[in-house]
Amino acid sequence: TSEIEKAKEALSIEELSQEKNGQNGEENAPEIWNYVTIPLTLADIEDPERWQEFFDACRKLRIIPLVRLTTRFDPETNSWSVPTKADIVRLISFLSNLQWPQEKKHIIVFNEVNHAKEWGGSIDPEQYARLLVFTGQWAHTEMKNYVVLPAALDLAAPNGKQTTEAFTY
Repeated sequence: TSEIEKAKEALSIEELSQEKNGQNGEENAPEIWNYVTIPLTLADIEDPERWQEFFDACRKLRIIPLVRLTTRFDPETNSWSVPTKADIVRLISFLSNLQWPQEKKHIIVFNEVNHAKEWGGSIDPEQYARLLVFTGQWAHTEMKNYVVLPAALDLAAPNGKQTTEAFTY
């Protein structure tokens, strides 16, 4: 996968099999793992083989994926669609069927929701909060050791029609 190769290059990562004893060949040195955030769209769930290859490459390169849930971009509203509960169930069920590189499975529940373009063309913190709670509850019913993280907020966003300042949000 091209994304994992770019991460490998950017982080100067060597494959696990080449560095079995940790840093510089030292006995009992801790393994170093890096984190990479990658979006998972609703379209991606049609390609489980590609995702399993990505996770296999992550394991080999000691990369912990932070999978950011996303929906579909809607050109009519020029924004990402607001997820339905069914969308969330489909995304998490898809992820639950994959072999992750680590025991803990990190998911980020969407992105910069203090931007209207990231949430169906509107800013709706109450709706996001309800869906964040639902996502966490659903993920934990899967019994797959999910770590559910809220969306990052744009800390530089001003209050306006298209954005809300993060602390106000």
